[in-house]
Parts: sequence; structure tokens; C-alpha cells
Amino acid sequence: MEKNKKYKIGIVSYTNVLPFLYGLKDLEGVELIDEYPSKLVSEFISGKYDLVLLPTGALNKVDGAKIVSNYCIGADGEVASVCLFSDSPLESLKDIYLDYQSATSVRLFKILAKKFLKQELNYLQTSDDDYIENVNKDSGILVIGDRTFGLKSRFKYVYDLAELWKQFTGLPFVFAAWVTKKDLPEKFLAEFDNALSKGVENINATVEYFESKRVLPQREFLNDYLSNKISYVLDERKKESIKLYLNYLNELGL
Repeated sequence: MEKNKKYKIGIVSYTNVLPFLYGLKDLEGVELIDEYPSKLVSEFISGKYDLVLLPTGALNKVDGAKIVSNYCIGADGEVASVCLFSDSPLESLKDIYLDYQSATSVRLFKILAKKFLKQELNYLQTSDDDYIENVNKDSGILVIGDRTFGLKSRFKYVYDLAELWKQFTGLPFVFAAWVTKKDLPEKFLAEFDNALSKGVENINATVEYFESKRVLPQREFLNDYLSNKISYVLDERKKESIKLYLNYLNELGL
């Protein structure tokens, strides 16, 4: 790593990144800055970060963006933290309140509705979390991240977006990948990937480390979520899925 160089790393502030944070905690020469996904995108475009866990919906909107890691935030089926909640079945809904925190998940839902569910819906923008409490029987709410934990028991219907994507395409879904616009040193990128792998391969140690530092979900749920719901390795099927997702975005003008 370049001597005295401090790389600014942008990362989302959700529970699913804990293995990354655990692996990166001992990596010298990095400054971790956490934000929710849509704000990460705007700050990455403005040049704030050297490397960012970029929502995949922004990959075709950022000039020069390139994926530089073998790790990501993905799901090969149910993800449990990107869901549509409602008290009526999806086919009877009229309005969908969209989560202001993630354009990638919003675009994913619009793809699913248009291409596969064949539904025309009225989309309502939000700017804070009040919409989660104000849903009516003809409406659904799209919620991402830790705010989904505990919501399942409050609604009759829960539609997991990664599970729907897998059902219709046969592919896993990638919500975010490590991206840069700069020519970062190969040595640093190798050290960075090694640090990520340390966390991904040590989920139990990750959970134990953060239990005294954060308010976390119940241990049984958390272990299942990090080990079985989130899929961290960016393999060829996930790369194929990213291409398909970006193609749908372009096709639908999203």
C-alpha cells in the first residue's frame, strides 16, 4: 500500500455488511464511511470515495465505474431484508410506497412488476420512515435493510424481491458490489479482498465481535441471515445477473 495513503471507503450501514467491517477493521490505510445506499451513490459520483460498496442500480449511471472485488452483497433466493409488505395480495394492490434509501431495490421491483408480474402500479415517493406506519389495505410498502427486521409479523403478505428475481430468472441477485472509478494499486486491492474474505469466512467471529458494539437481531436469526440469506461471493452467475438487471434497466428506461 502507498505509504501514508489513506483510502476513503464508502459502505452501507446495514447489518449485512458486518462481515466486511469485521475483515476491514485491521486493514491499515483505510477510512470507512457509512451511509444508506442512495446517498452513497451521489457521494461516490461527487468523488468523495476511492472505493465504494455501490448499489448495482447505479453501475450504468456512473461513468468509469468498475467492479474490483470478488465479494458483493447478494442473495441466491430469499434475502429477508428487501421486501414488499402489504395486508392485501400483490395482484390487488394499487399504490406502492417506495423506499427512499435504495434506488436499486426500487428499480428491481419495477422490473419485476413490468416484466414478470405484468402489473401497472402507482408509485409513491417517500423521504422518511413515516410511510412504513401509514400503509392502507390497497397499498404496499417497499422496505430495505435492517428496518425490515420484525415487520413480517405485522403484515399478512410479504414478498421477498430477491426470491422473486430468482423465481423468474433462475439467477441470484446482486444488490451492491465493490466499485471504483480510479486506478487503485493492485497490491491494495489484493489486501482489501483478503480482508473481506476474513470476515466472510468467519461469520461466528463477526457476530461475537459486534455483539458488544451494536444492537443486533437475535443470534439465531443473525447467524442464519449472514450465513444463508446473504451471499457474498461474486461468482459468474451473479455477474450474469448484474448484466441482465442492467439490460432490463436500459430496456425499461429505469
